[in-house]
Order: sequence, then structure tokens, then C-alpha cells
Amino acid sequence: MNNKPVIISILVINLVSLGLSVFTYQKMDGPSSDTSAKISEDVLAMLEGYQGIFLTNGQVYFGKVEDYNSDHVVLGNVYYLKDSSSADLNIVKLGDELHGPKDPMIIKQQQILFLENLKADSQVISKIKALESTISK
Repeated sequence: MNNKPVIISILVINLVSLGLSVFTYQKMDGPSSDTSAKISEDVLAMLEGYQGIFLTNGQVYFGKVEDYNSDHVVLGNVYYLKDSSSADLNIVKLGDELHGPKDPMIIKQQQILFLENLKADSQVISKIKALESTISK
């Protein structure tokens, strides 16, 4: 009894099956650009006013998300909390630091823990509005 054709047939079927599995895995690895674009549009539609962006290094930035995609977030009108010895909330506008950064700030998605909309009557927004009124004078 010659089993050689049966063994060859089984090997060919296994190789074809393996090839299809690898091809399918590569095609499904990560969302398509259409899906990413749709997710970005959905996230941007949910954002209103100011957002707080909490980073993996513990830093928090406040501003308005101008762009959002699978790689990065663009944050404009950027403020952040500055350590102070008093119990008062100390918020600083980005730009007066030694290295002279300017808006917008581009943040890689891998560095973001989460982002959230801020309520219009939050303490952070009150401080930002107070700062903006002194800057515009």
C-alpha cells in the first residue's frame, strides 16, 4: 500500500491552510485606515470646549483638541498645572518656559492614559478664563 500521494495531499492542504492563515492575520492586524478615520471623527465629535489630557508620566495638560488620530492628538490653547506650595490652583499658559514652546502641542497616543471633556463651570476653566482675560488686556 502506497501512502505517498495521501501524505503529499495532506502536506499541500496544510501548507495552503497555513498560507491563508498568515494572509488573514496580516490583513486583520490593526484597524484599516477607513476604520481609524471613522474612530477619529467619532472622538472629535464627542469633544467640546476644553479637555484634560492625562499622560503616562503624571503630567496633565488642558486645552482644546484640534486633531485626533491613531498616532497622536493635537492640543491647542494649552495650559498645565504648576506645582505650588499654596493650596491655590496654579494654572500656567504654555509658552513662557525656558525652551519657548508654542501652540499647538502634539502628543503621541502611547503617552496618553485618557482624555476627558471639562465642565464649563469647573475650577480649571474658571482659572483659564481669568488668565485669558488678563492676557487679552
